Amino acid sequence: MTVEEREYNRRHGEDHDHAMRFTRALLETSALPDSDFWRAARDAPDAELEHKLAMFAERGLLVSYDLEPFHPEDWLIMHFGIGRRPRRHDRLADRADAKRVRHYLDDAAQQIATAAAALPSNHVYMTQLERYLRQDPRK
Repeated sequence: MTVEEREYNRRHGEDHDHAMRFTRALLETSALPDSDFWRAARDAPDAELEHKLAMFAERGLLVSYDLEPFHPEDWLIMHFGIGRRPRRHDRLADRADAKRVRHYLDDAAQQIATAAAALPSNHVYMTQLERYLRQDPRK
């Protein structure tokens, strides 16, 4: 096996592990049925996942590993989406300049409003989508 093939296989294996870790993070707080399958899914140890969850649970820190296919934003969306919240905030956040943070957030809100205003209404979008989907692909 060439060095490139070994590297490809290594990265593929790590991507698989990261995907399983991300999926498994959903099982850590979800109310799941009490069956052998779900107990086995929850009980398999994963030190990296435990570290990620502990760091977020304590101070909201998002731990990431080299070449991880999931970005910190993906983890944040997942944590907040399933109702997971840190016990306390990271005190480094207190050092942020409030005016700069406010300016950044105001600017982001304006950009979102501008982008949203440029979008078609749901009715127009759905009409155009249906028209597109009904096209004859042979033309």
